[in-house]
Amino acid sequence: MATAGVHCTNCSYMLKDANFTQWSRAELRSYLNKAVRMVTREISAKHPEYWLSTGEALEQLYTLAANVEDYALPATFFSVVSIVNTAADASVTELDALSPEQARETDAEGYQLIQGNLRVRPVPTAAGPANGLELLYIGTPAQVAADGANVPLGNVFGDLIELITVGLAKMRQEENWQGFAALLRTIRSELNALIATRNTAADAGLSVDLGPTI
Repeated sequence: MATAGVHCTNCSYMLKDANFTQWSRAELRSYLNKAVRMVTREISAKHPEYWLSTGEALEQLYTLAANVEDYALPATFFSVVSIVNTAADASVTELDALSPEQARETDAEGYQLIQGNLRVRPVPTAAGPANGLELLYIGTPAQVAADGANVPLGNVFGDLIELITVGLAKMRQEENWQGFAALLRTIRSELNALIATRNTAADAGLSVDLGPTI
């Protein structure tokens, strides 16, 4: 696994700033941290099965109480992998995220994340079974504070993390939001392809080298 220092050096070459004159190592590490959080959130939103396959998903169990809609999220919570109601009479087993508009509907079924809480819909009218609601989630990625530290997800998604880091660095210099948006679209496409390749290989019982794709 490449260290933060290696990733910063790679980024500095892409930025044509090999001597770290315009962007210091500390600044690039801050962008690396943001990039890791962006990739983590994108995987959780579009490919939650990835976390299940790697065993990195954490579990929090809740017992629903009558007329209680909000349940505190874990202190380390970062993004949802899945939320499952294991009650035998639950009309919906796996809960979907609700938009504010959907949540206002009287027959809404799902969840929202609001100010550190998990809000369930419909509001329970009676107490549920013990530990009847299961939240699988990803904890907050570790902050990279030194060049010698390993970068979370860097062994698989290192190239994408570097591209985002470079994009963030250029944003500070050029403030080109349109260009950065285009970069994000490319990254999402590459991320989808990378995980699809991994999943196909896993289904076939093969191993796959998830090396550079860009």
